[in-house]
Order: sequence, then C-alpha cells, then structure tokens
Amino acid sequence: MKFAWAVLALSFLLHAQDGASFDELERQASQALQSNPKQAVTLYRQGLALKPEWAEGWFYLAAGLYELGQYSDSKKAFQRAGELSPKKGAVWAFLGLCEYQLQEYPAAIRDIERGEFLGLPDNRQFVSTVHNRAALIYMRTKDFSAAVDQLRPLAILGDDSSVTIQAFGVAALGLAFSPPDVPLDKRELVELAGRAEWAICANHSGDAAGALQQLLGRFPREPGVHYLDGIYVMAHDPQAARAEFQKELEISPSHVAARLQIAILDLRAGEPDPAVRLSREAVRLQPDNPLAHAVLGRAYMQRNEYESAIPQLQSAERLAPTNPQIHLYLQQSFHRLGKTAEAQKELAEFKRLRSGRDTSGLPDLEGPQGAKK
Repeated sequence: MKFAWAVLALSFLLHAQDGASFDELERQASQALQSNPKQAVTLYRQGLALKPEWAEGWFYLAAGLYELGQYSDSKKAFQRAGELSPKKGAVWAFLGLCEYQLQEYPAAIRDIERGEFLGLPDNRQFVSTVHNRAALIYMRTKDFSAAVDQLRPLAILGDDSSVTIQAFGVAALGLAFSPPDVPLDKRELVELAGRAEWAICANHSGDAAGALQQLLGRFPREPGVHYLDGIYVMAHDPQAARAEFQKELEISPSHVAARLQIAILDLRAGEPDPAVRLSREAVRLQPDNPLAHAVLGRAYMQRNEYESAIPQLQSAERLAPTNPQIHLYLQQSFHRLGKTAEAQKELAEFKRLRSGRDTSGLPDLEGPQGAKK
C-alpha cells in the first residue's frame, strides 16, 4: 500500500555526501522518501546516527521501511517514534498497520484504536486504510458490530470506494469470508448490502431505503438481509424491527446479532427476563462477542442482580477494553454493591475514554424513559 507523503517532482536524485550536515541530510531524506524509499531509509538512518532522539526521523524511517515491505523493522522504528512522540495518532495507527501485516492482530487493533483515539491526520487514503484494516480484524473474530463501527467514519467522509463498500457489505451481513474473498455468486448481494449499510451510516435515508428495497426483493431468504433491514427501521419503528429480527432467526437460527437486537428492544421496553434468555443464548453461541456479554450484564442490572452483572461486564471489558459504556455500567454496578473504590476507578476510565470519542460503540441499551434500576 503506497501513501502520498507529499507531491514532489524531482529532476535528479540527491545523494548525501560524507560530512553532510544534519539539516542537509534531513532535506535529502525528505525528498528521497517521495520517489526512492530505499535511499530515504539510508539517509534517515544517517540522520538518526547524528541525532538519535529525532522523533520525526524515526517516523519517516519507519514509513520508508513500510513502503519497502520490511514490516518487522518498520514496527521497531514506529515503536521508537511512539516512545518519543506518544501523543501522535499517526504513529500508533501506522504501528498497527505494521502489526496487521505481521498478523499480530490483537496488538494491531490496540494500536490502531489508540491512534484513532489520539486523532488521525487529514489524509483520506491513510484514514481509509486504517479503518478498513481495523474492520478486517474485527471481522476475523466475527465482531461485525465493531467492524461496522470502524467503517462508519468512512461513510461520513464520503468514502464509497469498492474496498469500503465491500467491507460494509460483508460486515453488515455477518458473512464468514473476508471482503477480498467474496465468491462470485455473492458479489451482487454484498454490493447491495454494502451500499445499504454505507447509506445508513452516512445518514442518506433515501439511498438506504432504495438499496434495502432492492436487497429484500432480490435476496429475501439470504442470511443477514432481514437483520440489516431491522437495523434500518429500528430507530423509527421498533415493532417492525423486531419482526425483521424474528424473520432473520427463522432463516438463520444461530444468528447472534439478531438475538442481541431483540434483547436490546426488550431492555428498552423494561423487560429484562426475555433479554437475559436471549443474551445467554448469544453468549453460548459466540462467547468472544463483547456485545453479548454487555447486553447480558445490562439485563442483569435491570433485574437488580449486580453480582451476576459484573462478571459479564468484565468479560465485555476484556474483549472491548476501549469501550466507554461498559466501564459506565461497571461503575453503576459496583456503586450499587457499595464497592466505592472499584466504582471510582471505572468512572475515571469511562471519563478518560469518553473524552476522546463521539460514540459509545454500543447500541443504546436504555428504554425511552431510562432503564429500570
């Protein structure tokens, strides 16, 4: 994957001479990075020999190594850049991309999300790559809700590239294969679902309705289709959404997300007992799904069973440690049990995480009048 570091036209290749000053090395390395990453790597290494604490030099050395496909060395250089500039989001996001290439997926998602938390640079290609890679990682673990959360900012930015639409389609339908491996006979299905989910996330209601109408007309019995339609109508017609989720379960009896959405509707209606049953089934079917544990924990909270809620919420927190809402539920549960120190710790973490994010990452589990305590 190539990234445009700057738009430069070089009429000749610059070479560092023995004894060149640091400033000259920096200038030459910056120019070489645009057209000759191999030479840039050599020049940045010379500059870092003169100035080992040069954070920008470590970053661009890592960038050059990344362009050359030397991901292990690139990772080490980005780690050093992160030590010197720990608040630069681009450094951590790029480190995550290296770890993705090395198939170190837990570390990759941790560092990508740290980069997103700190803020990504205004480079659409880079932002798209970061969010698509993170979505692919979540799809590997079948956390399709988190995958859509990663893709949503791209819809808001207007990125409707084929790569992004395909990723949206696979995540929206909860398919078992990765976007690059979509079979020929599934491509129309994935394309329509991707455009529908993209339009939903971009708040283009008319486009979403049209794509969903096509999708339901062409593929009424395909797994995931009624679930996606249920998500679309949920905000303005909960009963219609429930009917769509029920249809999804008739077609796909083991569909975890449909169970969880019905459970969320039950929680909003102040009916925790059916929510407990459905979310228990979801946890059994998909024990590594953080939303399943979170919904089950919230259902126990509505039943005032805080001792039962806490282990579920802690499981959700282990699986999704950067999700603020889970920490808020833990704070509320510890508070109800009189565990003040634990409650204060969770509240502090909730505030820290919430300060850098626009969304909780979980659906709203509360009822219109708030959850029953």
